[in-house]
Amino acid sequence: MAQMSEKEKKDWIALCEYIKYDLLGYSKEMKTPKYLVLRLKGLAEGNFITNKKIAPNACYTYEEILIASKLSSSKIKSYFTNNSAKINDEKHKINLILMFIESEINDVIIRLKNKKATEQEIEK
Repeated sequence: MAQMSEKEKKDWIALCEYIKYDLLGYSKEMKTPKYLVLRLKGLAEGNFITNKKIAPNACYTYEEILIASKLSSSKIKSYFTNNSAKINDEKHKINLILMFIESEINDVIIRLKNKKATEQEIEK
């Protein structure tokens, strides 16, 4: 994998912190789960989990994933509250979070492209 730019690093940290603190409800003393990192890297590639043997199916930025996370936040928290007895462990929770984000990510991409196109039209 190529080196990350400063913006990518900043977006990566913001994404991990948002999910760790806001969605998982972890404290600063708790370690970021390795499984979360693998799933987020996989999502950026359009796959379930990052894997050097599987070709990327998409290319999402960490900023786009963060936007989708924030848009899905209320659904995720509501699901966790209403279904806490069904949630088995940390991996299950992470998979649920990513399921909600994945359902939102393509809509985020479309909205961002439309916004950019509108801004370009206004400039003309």
